[in-house]
Amino acid sequence: MVKEGLNTSYIWHGAETANLRRFENVHFAGSGSAYFKRTIEQLDRVDAIADSSIDVISTVLGDALVVASQSLGRELYTQETLAERWGGTIELCYHAPSTFAKLDKVAFVHFRYDEANPDAGLTWVPRLLLNRYDGPNLECVALECEPTSDRRIFSIARDDTVVIRPLLSDGVPRQPLPGSFEFDRLCTHFSYCRAGDSVWSMTNVRFCSNGPRPFRVTIRGSIVDVAFTKELGDWMREQIRAYQQGEIRPSAD
Repeated sequence: MVKEGLNTSYIWHGAETANLRRFENVHFAGSGSAYFKRTIEQLDRVDAIADSSIDVISTVLGDALVVASQSLGRELYTQETLAERWGGTIELCYHAPSTFAKLDKVAFVHFRYDEANPDAGLTWVPRLLLNRYDGPNLECVALECEPTSDRRIFSIARDDTVVIRPLLSDGVPRQPLPGSFEFDRLCTHFSYCRAGDSVWSMTNVRFCSNGPRPFRVTIRGSIVDVAFTKELGDWMREQIRAYQQGEIRPSAD
């Protein structure tokens, strides 16, 4: 992607393309291309579940976050390696009035419900994913947690956090970002399971930089305190009810 004055040029090599109802000029390549194409075609059939906004950019970013959440959610669910699938992290860049901007402080969480074990209710997949920037550096926070005797308290079992630096560095030394889980956008990926297998999934995107967070995380050393609001829980329970009463009909493919 090359920007010269008011003109922006895109050069693609070895990539397939797709033009859909809500997504135009889609390009994809690599080992996960087939799954990505199927996913984005399915998402293109329905409107994104995102907070309503008069800001067109926010609406477009909500669409992009749905794709990101569905892709990362699948990877969380299957636990497949990056070599077998694709992903790891997703960087979102959009054109602001005078420059390119990157979407900062995006969190991804995953819940599931298994109809074979309804007493368990909504279950959080104990892994925290957060994309945030420190200047031009992208820090991908990835914490795998383990449950404790307290349903809200988890311990950090593995820290896969990585910092991705640009090819051209600005040379400015930076201190490590604080060990917190603060976000401005939350992507909640919800899977409905049957005997351990995901039957279908749905994503809820929240822009919450100026309001209360529906998913709250407090990190104290190796201890993580997790809670989600009744509103977010009600949204997932409504998806369960709608599916069980035949109002949601997952695509056969």
